[in-house]
Amino acid sequence: MSRGLFITGTDIGVGKTLITSGLLQALGAEGHTTLAMKPVATGCWQTPDGLRSEDAEDLIAAMNQDASYREVNPVALETTAEPIVSAIQNRFDFTTDELAAQAVSLARRADWLLIEGPGGVQTPITGKDTTADLALAIGFPVVLIVGLRVGCLNHATLSVESLQQKGLRIAGWIGNEHDGAMAELEPTVHTLEKQIPADCLAIIRWQPRLDRQRLARQLHPAARKISR
Repeated sequence: MSRGLFITGTDIGVGKTLITSGLLQALGAEGHTTLAMKPVATGCWQTPDGLRSEDAEDLIAAMNQDASYREVNPVALETTAEPIVSAIQNRFDFTTDELAAQAVSLARRADWLLIEGPGGVQTPITGKDTTADLALAIGFPVVLIVGLRVGCLNHATLSVESLQQKGLRIAGWIGNEHDGAMAELEPTVHTLEKQIPADCLAIIRWQPRLDRQRLARQLHPAARKISR
């Protein structure tokens, strides 16, 4: 039976794509078939085959089953801006229900489908829906990526409250020290463990050259815990 996770973050730039790619490889190393989806991508560039997202292509490289680019990234937007702003600028109409239906269809083709949501939990993606609404429409448990930096306690608390208000289940959270600037890391992580009502799946310490393979090895325990 196929299973899925919806990966979201406390903000933009917290490492969602890198961690989603690492989880895909870690699940693959555990013997699972994997697919990925980035429903909405902004800042895409033109190619002979159409608009492409670097993040979506990273996910495609990390999954181990075949899917078309359009299946992985159904909404590709050229303007670098919030999804709703980019969609307006590019005159691109879509609904969360359409994206959810595509996710459900894709999930049938692998043991695991990992979906990287756009922006943070409360990022608007249509005129009425946010990333959390998209997660709710798809129905997968959520993994919250916490960018470990000053202000993350506030961002994490607000994100958790938003997810809970939507009735979403938090499968776990991953802390990512993505820029090496967190001075009081250990007490911050300890506080987050008290604030977030879900397991801490991993803490990724900052490294100057953290590639996907090395990250996947660090995420193997998280993948085993998720797939139990």
